[in-house]
Amino acid sequence: MTEPEEKPPHQDQAGGDAGKSRRVLGLSFEALSLIFDGIIAIAAIIGSFFVYRQLAAMNDQLAVMREQMADARSAAKATDVTTDRQLKIAEKQASSQKTLADANKDIAAAATKSAKATEQLAVATSKAADASRSLAESAADANVATHRLADAALDANSVTRELVKTTQQAIDTNKGISRAFVFAKGVELHEVYMSNILGAVIKGGQSRIQSWIISVQLENTGSTPTQDLTVTSSCWETYGRKLLDRASDAPGFDVCAIDPKDPWLESHAIVSMVLAPKQIRPFGGCQIKATGLLMNELGALPLYYTFGTVRYRDIFNPSYIHRTEYCFVVTLTGSAYELGLPAGRRGEKMPPLGILATPCQQHNCADEECNGQSPLP
Repeated sequence: MTEPEEKPPHQDQAGGDAGKSRRVLGLSFEALSLIFDGIIAIAAIIGSFFVYRQLAAMNDQLAVMREQMADARSAAKATDVTTDRQLKIAEKQASSQKTLADANKDIAAAATKSAKATEQLAVATSKAADASRSLAESAADANVATHRLADAALDANSVTRELVKTTQQAIDTNKGISRAFVFAKGVELHEVYMSNILGAVIKGGQSRIQSWIISVQLENTGSTPTQDLTVTSSCWETYGRKLLDRASDAPGFDVCAIDPKDPWLESHAIVSMVLAPKQIRPFGGCQIKATGLLMNELGALPLYYTFGTVRYRDIFNPSYIHRTEYCFVVTLTGSAYELGLPAGRRGEKMPPLGILATPCQQHNCADEECNGQSPLP
């Protein structure tokens, strides 16, 4: 074996420093390695912690994702149902739109026809407007003529109304003049003569006067005869009752106040007859008896009330019954000397027997005028 070669001392020192440096470097590398390992270990620990946290977060996310997936599945099912409904609705809408489109086509066609009809109507309207203008011009002329005709018609109508009114008045007047109208014209004194054969007659025979009769003169002033004429008459003699005290009040006495049982009241039977146009006929009245003549000669001035009711119809209104009442109060004048009774009063010569008749204040009326008066006895 060869022995190592000895080196010089400076080489030995240099070698020792190099060895020390190598040892220091070795230690440094080891320290760095340990630090690096520590760092790696720390990093691994920190990384493991973060990984754990990340894993936990991922698990949470996975759970959330699972829930979301479950919700998504439910939503997908609901979406499928909704989608089916929407599809059906869409199909119906499509069908409706198609129907609407067809209807729109029909409307468009109808609108086209309407437009054509409108054009035709516009043409017809224009022609009608022209015709209306012509008619309006003609109507204006006709209106003027119509107004003139209306004025003439009004004038004619007024004249016609006046003519009708005048004609009706003439008809009414003619009826009033022509219809039978009976009234008591007055009172007359008739002599009754004695006849050896026929008995008492009015102005009959050649015998002397037997008595006098106060008769009422009934006259028909109309130009037509009466129909169904009846007369009821009465006479009331009042002499011997102090009449001089009330002679002036005699016309105002109401004969309805006479007692029906009064012995001086004489009522005649109902008589039926006909009065011809313009005919005057004496009727009823009072017979002047010898007692009355004697009272007259003695100045007692007897009063005779003759009154009655005439009922009849006329040919123009046969359903209506006309009514005429009459009443007269009669006083005697003159003397009945011819009968051999006492001559004139106080020896004076008296004129022949006569009468003075005065209408009563009541019961001289016709038809409605008699309403409200007491019925005659």
